[in-house]
Amino acid sequence: MGRDRRRTGARLAWTGVTLLSILAIAWPASVSASRGDEPVDLLREESRHLYGPVPDIDVQLIDGRHVRLADLWRDTPLLVTLFYSHCAGTCTPFLRSLHTAVGQNGGLGSEYRVLSLSFDPHDTLENARATAAAVGVEPGDAWLFGTGTPADVARLAEAVGFWYEPVQATNQFDHPSLVAAVRDGSVVRVLLGTTVNASRLKSALFELKGVYVPLYSRPGENVLFRCLQIDALTQEVRFDWGMLLLVVPGLLALAIGGTIFRTTGRPTSREA
Repeated sequence: MGRDRRRTGARLAWTGVTLLSILAIAWPASVSASRGDEPVDLLREESRHLYGPVPDIDVQLIDGRHVRLADLWRDTPLLVTLFYSHCAGTCTPFLRSLHTAVGQNGGLGSEYRVLSLSFDPHDTLENARATAAAVGVEPGDAWLFGTGTPADVARLAEAVGFWYEPVQATNQFDHPSLVAAVRDGSVVRVLLGTTVNASRLKSALFELKGVYVPLYSRPGENVLFRCLQIDALTQEVRFDWGMLLLVVPGLLALAIGGTIFRTTGRPTSREA
């Protein structure tokens, strides 16, 4: 009788440990997945063109000057964005959010430049100038607006993972919104999304400086739990609340299992 109880208790203990261990793994995963598959896809797309070469194309700035892209990144690292002037969707809001994030992080002109280039072959320098005004940017050497030949812009777009397709009968383009961080002629970071988050831009600016960033936050700000977080200012890695969801269920399983083994392992009075 006592042996049967111990065997039953052992089975129950192992069952409890197994279930709680599964919970420890599945619960955080389900919380992460509940935010949808889009962030995972964005992370994959953001990494697709990392460390690839950027073509040295000719750019005509809105003041009429022609510059080579290599001359720009040789001087200071670049943040590159693409837009078109009559965009009825995300172009202007995206550039405005980038303008805000740049202002929050600082360093524009001294540590990096921004190049906003139109991909619409029909855009003129006046169109690009109007876009800069709509965004609230004062064009200059720190934030450059311009155009390029269709072939050159297509090469640049392919290098940074940008694409655009005309939409029939709407005079619009289907395209993503992104900012590519370029250092020494290579893509070191890509940020995708309809807006630019200041903290994510901060990590891209660290990459432009050559500072290794070990952790990236997922695209999108509404992440319920994180295991780790990185301080954008100090680069210090800290545990976050999501780590508890990994550790606590496992510790609880061990505690319950130990209690059951201890209880069922004691001899009964009949066995004595």
